[in-house]
Amino acid sequence: MPAMARRCGALAILSVFPCAQALAQPPRERLPRDLPLYRAAEPAVPVRTDAGVWDGTWYYVHRDGWMAMWIRRAKDAKPEVKLQYLSLIAPEAFETDWNGKATYYLVGQPATFEIALDERTDTTIRGTWKWDVQFEDSGRTETGTFTLYRASDGRQMVLKFDRWERIIRRRDEVKRYSRPPAWTFVKASKRLVLWEEIPF
Repeated sequence: MPAMARRCGALAILSVFPCAQALAQPPRERLPRDLPLYRAAEPAVPVRTDAGVWDGTWYYVHRDGWMAMWIRRAKDAKPEVKLQYLSLIAPEAFETDWNGKATYYLVGQPATFEIALDERTDTTIRGTWKWDVQFEDSGRTETGTFTLYRASDGRQMVLKFDRWERIIRRRDEVKRYSRPPAWTFVKASKRLVLWEEIPF
């Protein structure tokens, strides 16, 4: 047998043998269904901590856009919030005032956003969320209530919706989504820095 043929035959045997050996092994135990691996529908949310302070600049990044939140103490020592949003998939952007309200235009149509704070303590902020964009044959409305708290070493902040609904209207078709999301912000600075200084 030529040397090349013998070499090829040996390689073929070696390449098949590991597969046969693997098939001979007993199957591994399947992971139990109650492990976090199978809870993709319920993303882990960091737990609350008393560490850190509200004051400063926080940011949140997701695949569709960027969001920044500035928090400062008002004269009555209660936190105030200002929020800015930039979509990465549509020409949509806005910035609220320190009352949490913004009016902006999307494709020539007026849109409104409001984040209002109802209950404010050193460790927890609760409030309401309303976002409304309407066109003649389509529209989007988001409403909800949320809890805001610090997490990890105090340099994370969770915005967890307790109740949330998004209504999407396209002509005569209306779709409703009601699964409350939770977003984890990261602290960019203890100061109120400019949007351009945030490390998105």
